Amino acid sequence: MKLKVDENVPFSIVSLLRNLGHDVHSVFDEGLNGKSDKELILACQKEERILMTLDLDFASIQNYPPHENKGIVVLRPPSQDLKTIEGVVRAFVGQYAEENFSGKLWIVEMHQIRVRSSS
Repeated sequence: MKLKVDENVPFSIVSLLRNLGHDVHSVFDEGLNGKSDKELILACQKEERILMTLDLDFASIQNYPPHENKGIVVLRPPSQDLKTIEGVVRAFVGQYAEENFSGKLWIVEMHQIRVRSSS
C-alpha cells in the first residue's frame, strides 16, 4: 500500500507499516505537520497516496469525496493508546492490504469496517 500517515497517528505506526513492506510517508517526514486538512488531502492526491488518520473530519464524504482520492482510512479504535491503535492497524492491513482503496472511505473500528464511496 502507498500511504501517508497523518500526524495524529503515533509515529511507531509508520515504522510498523514500513516493516510490513508498505510504502509509507509521514506528514512529519514531509513537513506537513500543522498544515490544514485541505493541504494534507491535496498532498495525498498529488502523490496518489492513501491517507491514514484518526481525524473524523476526513470521514465526511461531502467535504472529502472519496472519488477524488486514492483512499482515506479513518481509524476509530475504542481507545487511543498505542497498543490498541497498533492492533487495529495490524488487523486491518493484514486483511485488506490487497484491496483497491481508490475512491473509497474506510472507517476502521476494532470489530467492524465500513466502506463508503461517493458514487
